[in-house]
Amino acid sequence: MKSFYLHYNDLKGELPPELGDLSNLEYIDLRSNRLSGEIPPELGDLSKLQWFKMCSNRLTGEIPSEFGDLISLEWFHLSDNEISGDIPAEIGGLSRLEEIFLNDNQLSGKIPEELGDLKNLEYLDLGSNDLVGVIPSELGQLTNLERLDLNSNQLDGMIPWELSHITSLNSIKLQNNNLEGYEIGTFSTQTELANLYDIFDELNLSDNDLSSRDIDNILLDLLDSLKLEDRVEAEVYLTGNSIPSSEGREAQKTLEEEGWRVEVDERDEDHDDEEDRPTPIFWLFIGLIGVTIIVAILIIKFLNLKSFHR
Repeated sequence: MKSFYLHYNDLKGELPPELGDLSNLEYIDLRSNRLSGEIPPELGDLSKLQWFKMCSNRLTGEIPSEFGDLISLEWFHLSDNEISGDIPAEIGGLSRLEEIFLNDNQLSGKIPEELGDLKNLEYLDLGSNDLVGVIPSELGQLTNLERLDLNSNQLDGMIPWELSHITSLNSIKLQNNNLEGYEIGTFSTQTELANLYDIFDELNLSDNDLSSRDIDNILLDLLDSLKLEDRVEAEVYLTGNSIPSSEGREAQKTLEEEGWRVEVDERDEDHDDEEDRPTPIFWLFIGLIGVTIIVAILIIKFLNLKSFHR
């Protein structure tokens, strides 16, 4: 048997370890069922397996480290389950991998830097998990990557400048994390990441901790990419961060006039100058000075009046 297709059924129960005995199996597609339990480590014996598609089930437990022996694997789809634990570093040794979809699980720990060795990888989706730590700079080695989705995790630190090497990217989703900004020069027009602006269709960095300067730099670099003859409209989401300056808002306006969709946080028009207005503490201080002056005047008048009656 080379193929095992039973997707979109109502299959229940656990995966039998005996599947690992089907040494000629190349394709497993059991997505969109009601399978439960853990993934048998015996499946790591399927050295000819090219497709492993188990998304949209109720699988639990961890990804077996034995999956590092699936040397022929090209598609690894395990999204929308209840998989927990770390992503095995052994996955980084599967040189034929083209697609990894592990989104919408309960994966924890750090993103293995070994994933940067997957030179044929085109899609990497680890969104909606509980991953922590920084984005590995090694991901910049994925020169064939078209889609990078790390949204809705607990990633922090800086966005590595090495991502500038991935000029094939057309979708970048890093929203809903705790990212603090960019390594120096990452989004500067003098760096290679400017090449990335030339081709992507979607950039989502919303709901992070990016500064106004970061937002300005992104918008200005995107504006600079309009000089390219083949540049097409794109979608850019930067909400949930700091508010851009007037220069950044002018860049946003120009992009939108060119047909782009650009979303950033806006100041309330009625409070556009709020940052320049005195704080409540300032007014309290002024009030105290005023009261002090009035009291001083009253005391002086009282003393003068008392001196007059003597």
